[in-house]
Amino acid sequence: MKTEEKKEAVKEEPAILNYTEPKWSGAASFPYTLEVLKGGKILEEVDISESNVITVGRLPSCDIPCLHPSISRYHAIFQHRPQEGETAGAVFLYDLGSSYGTVINKVKITPRTYYMLKTGYVIKFGASTRLYIVKGPPEEAFEDEVEMVQVKEEEKEED
Repeated sequence: MKTEEKKEAVKEEPAILNYTEPKWSGAASFPYTLEVLKGGKILEEVDISESNVITVGRLPSCDIPCLHPSISRYHAIFQHRPQEGETAGAVFLYDLGSSYGTVINKVKITPRTYYMLKTGYVIKFGASTRLYIVKGPPEEAFEDEVEMVQVKEEEKEED
């Protein structure tokens, strides 16, 4: 078999995003950004308010591409919730079942569960050394003080 034939035989299937937006999904109510740090230095600031869903992963088609080998092709989702209620205007982080996981404030999160983020939370994807600091509205913008809200995938369908 020639080298070119081998390359074609080993072609990867295109990655499919296995995610369905919840019924409560919508445009961001507040401006949210991520401050990207590596080695204690700020590399950039990324806007995560541009659409209802922001994808994170190794693929160039992701909204936030991360090239570290421990990061899955589709690793995680930032999901906005504009509707009323105690979490209205919040942004949630949802790990898509990645191999190396996602960490919020030094706590590894459960895959396929929504976690409400607050200003100042620190996120780490896989074994990458980059840290992502959430910048957004002050806590007073929310009706109630809600700590690390989790919404399991089964519960999201009930909303």
